[in-house]
Amino acid sequence: CLFAYEESIGYMYGTNVMDKDGISAGPVLAAYASKLYDRGLSLSQYLHSLYTKYGYHISNDSYYLCFDPPTILTIFRALRDNGYPNLCGKYEIVNVRDVTTGYDSSFEDKKSILPTDPNCQMLTFLFW
Repeated sequence: CLFAYEESIGYMYGTNVMDKDGISAGPVLAAYASKLYDRGLSLSQYLHSLYTKYGYHISNDSYYLCFDPPTILTIFRALRDNGYPNLCGKYEIVNVRDVTTGYDSSFEDKKSILPTDPNCQMLTFLFW
């Protein structure tokens, strides 16, 4: 079983449709809602039980657009060459994934399992 998501694009469940979209995720959600109903729970009630158990999650994703490739390279080189940051505001960065170089601090060997693209400048910081 495979479940994947991207915060702004959609959800993917299973390996039959290797794309993140609501068409394939909707029936999975409906089937789960049916199982919850059989247990006397609604999706909302179950979600609140997860909040109680694990806490709330907040995501504040944003993008900065720059159409000047030399400027983009300068920004990302500064992030890499000076060492990846340890903080994001007051929050500690616990993992760094760099799709450009193939680095991922969450793995023992520090190698990303995601495809690497040296022409795509992409960093992901996980922080608490």
